[in-house]
Amino acid sequence: MGSHSSAASCEPHPWSGREFSYESLNELSDFLNTARAEMKLALIRDYQAQAFSDCDSLLLLVKELERMGLAAEARRLLHCMNN
Repeated sequence: MGSHSSAASCEPHPWSGREFSYESLNELSDFLNTARAEMKLALIRDYQAQAFSDCDSLLLLVKELERMGLAAEARRLLHCMNN
């Protein structure tokens, strides 16, 4: 069995080692404007998993999914978080 040397070259989690506030719309917007798609999706997954439901940040994430061409996922997120 070989070693998993590829794991060592993985980038750290984008908000690793710092407090990330979903309520900070400026910080959230900055992240969404600069992050790659997979990082955005990871953030949205974490947001949903934590059952965080701040209306302003939720709408920002929904708009980002729509901008990414993921309108169905945006509707699901909005529906899921509002129930």
